[in-house]
Amino acid sequence: MHFAGGGTPSAHRKPQPKMLINRAILLLLLLFMPVIMLAQILNMERKRVDVDSANYTALTFNADFSLYNRSAAEDSPVNLLGFNNSVNLIHQRQQRALIVIAQNNYLRINDAPFLNTGFAHIRGHFRRGRRTSVEVYSQYSYDNFRRLNPRLLLGSNLRARLFSSEAALLTVGIGPMLEYEAWQHPFTEEMVRLTLLKANAFIALRAQITDVLDYNGVVYFQSGYDPDIGRFRNRVSHSSNILARVSKRISLTVAFEFNYEDRPVVPITPFIFSLRNGLAYRFK
Repeated sequence: MHFAGGGTPSAHRKPQPKMLINRAILLLLLLFMPVIMLAQILNMERKRVDVDSANYTALTFNADFSLYNRSAAEDSPVNLLGFNNSVNLIHQRQQRALIVIAQNNYLRINDAPFLNTGFAHIRGHFRRGRRTSVEVYSQYSYDNFRRLNPRLLLGSNLRARLFSSEAALLTVGIGPMLEYEAWQHPFTEEMVRLTLLKANAFIALRAQITDVLDYNGVVYFQSGYDPDIGRFRNRVSHSSNILARVSKRISLTVAFEFNYEDRPVVPITPFIFSLRNGLAYRFK
């Protein structure tokens, strides 16, 4: 690397405080941005309870808030404000279930909001105790980093359990989905709106691979014909979670997610992914 104006070579020059701050911010964003951007890829199968749980109701709420001010120089202040919250509701009976999920993530650096994403999802499941069942759902989501606000979904699925045992559950589903998207073009700043009727198909697997290893994954394929371009727009989303029990209370977790769109509505990165590792401790 060379610096304009001559002087001491960069190899012997100490990083300036402002440069260190910029590097720290970049590292922070690289670590957390994929997680926030992929928050809208829902693994609904991970939210479900076993079929035998006839009467089950659970409500969870999580909220985190962070405020950071640690400037290294007077002329380069760095103020970070971030918060995220989520609400999960599962109300289940023998033949029906209601699932509500909402989440919001916000990150502001100095006076500029950097990330602001969120969604609200509601789903009803009917005839859930049978091999074939029906579900209806709707969703509202937004993502200011990708300049999407809003995405609205309304759809239904016919579900079928292909295989069910104490160790594994394989489920497939297909149904129509109406999708509305409003994107801001990254170059022209104009709003691009699109409404498509899509086919939504998925395959989900929950399995206890060994006594200490569990797997939960789902793959979605969504496709709709756009008459404006005379071609189909296709989307593939995947979410998988692996839990490995190290001891009676400690488990290792691995989560992998990706989202691919072959023909984005506006010029954006078509493929995004996230890989996360964690450690879970279960209290008695």
